[in-house]
Amino acid sequence: GAGGAAAAAAVAAAVAEATEDDESKEGAVRAERTRAIEAALGVIKRDNGDDVLLKCGPFLSKLVHNLTLGIPRYRRFPKSNDSYAKYLAPLAGADALMKACGFEDKGAAFEWAWAHEQQEDKDAVEKLLKLAVDSLKELVRQARQRRDGGGAAAAAAAPTPAKAAAAG
Repeated sequence: GAGGAAAAAAVAAAVAEATEDDESKEGAVRAERTRAIEAALGVIKRDNGDDVLLKCGPFLSKLVHNLTLGIPRYRRFPKSNDSYAKYLAPLAGADALMKACGFEDKGAAFEWAWAHEQQEDKDAVEKLLKLAVDSLKELVRQARQRRDGGGAAAAAAAPTPAKAAAAG
C-alpha cells in the first residue's frame, strides 16, 4: 500500500541524491584538473620563449596525446630518456602539465596514474587530455606565427582552446 510506495519513493530519492553527489564530486574533480591544466599552460606560455615552445611543445603534445591510445608503454616516461633532457627539462611548466594530465613524479620516471580512470570514464579523461594537447598545439601555432612575422597582437588575440572551453 501507501507505506510501500513511500518507502520506494524514499529509496529512489536516496539513490538520486547519491548519484547526484557522485556526479558533483566527479564534476569538481574535472574542474580541478581543468584548472591545473590551464595553470600549467599559463606557465608554459608566460615563461618560455618562442624558440623553446617551437622545439619542445610538439614533443610534450605528442607525449600527452599518446595517453589516449591506451598503450601501456606510453604510461611511463623515464627521466633518463634523452628526450626528457632535450624536450621536457628546458620547457618551463612541462612537469606541471604532465602532473595536471595525470602523471606522477616517481623520482626516476613519470608514471601515468589515470589508466584505471580511463577504463571507467574514458570520455572524461580523454576530454581533459585533448584540452591539454589542443591548447599546447595552439601555443606552438602562435609561437610559429610570431616567428614567421604574423605579429604578436594577432597571436595574443586568438583564443586558446582552454579559454574557448571555459567560455562555452
